[in-house]
Amino acid sequence: MSSLELKNIYKSFLNKNVLADVNLTFQPEMIYGLFGCNGAGKSTLLNIIASRILTDGGEVFYDHQSVWEYDDLMAKIYLVDSNDMYYPGMKLSKIIADTAGFYGEFDQEYALELSEKFELNLDQKYAKLSTGYKTIFKLIMSLCVPAEYVLLDEPVLGLDSQHRKLFYQELLNTYTKKPRTFIIATHLIDEISQIIQRVLIMQNGKIVVNQEVEELLAEAYLVLGSEEDLAPYIHDLHVIGHEKLGNLHGYYILGELPAELTQQTTVQIETLSLDQVFVHLIQDEEGDAYVNN
Repeated sequence: MSSLELKNIYKSFLNKNVLADVNLTFQPEMIYGLFGCNGAGKSTLLNIIASRILTDGGEVFYDHQSVWEYDDLMAKIYLVDSNDMYYPGMKLSKIIADTAGFYGEFDQEYALELSEKFELNLDQKYAKLSTGYKTIFKLIMSLCVPAEYVLLDEPVLGLDSQHRKLFYQELLNTYTKKPRTFIIATHLIDEISQIIQRVLIMQNGKIVVNQEVEELLAEAYLVLGSEEDLAPYIHDLHVIGHEKLGNLHGYYILGELPAELTQQTTVQIETLSLDQVFVHLIQDEEGDAYVNN
């Protein structure tokens, strides 16, 4: 299994840049979280990787070969999004059987097992499914295809909490049994923070964070104190957010804190969740990109 490399990816729509010189390497056997506000470029990026839309510049490489030039390389990438890719009048059992015939290593047994767990009647025609069960069926297929890179664009949109939890559990189960790369674009950051290994945050068509989750959160803090206590330190730190709480100032910080600050008895330091990092980072419009490859 080889890495998937994006080099100098540009894309614009109606003279508006959606992706601006994106350079990114996805490693094999890794679960990524891809976060960003609406319009940040997440869906466009995934569609380009999956060869559903063309770039205005740049290429996607698998093992140093352009994925757009070789059909066998394109088959290593599988995208699930809101688009319906199945024939409406076909029964689900037939879709599974046909997919198994197309993908030699499609896990048909696991697809049947998942259908039972999600209480999905395979005798139904795809068009008769509710929106939620269409999503569930597409997710089942994504966990059973032999693709090395599975791209999931808002995969649990419209699902209730029980089905979302079941999907996350099954994703981890299949990843443990057969590791491959999952790239999950979602707004439900806290829900997947425990299953992803690396976080990517997009803003204005660029990657502004690319780091392992544990490393990022190990240096993400809320520092609370008086202006007098914090002023000597704050100007040297990467501040991504600020709040005033009465007489206290709260600074959201990325990066290592100086020992002198951590030893201040009048200063309170709390760790941040991944969602807090995201919210404050994207509000920090003038902040520098924080990328650790």
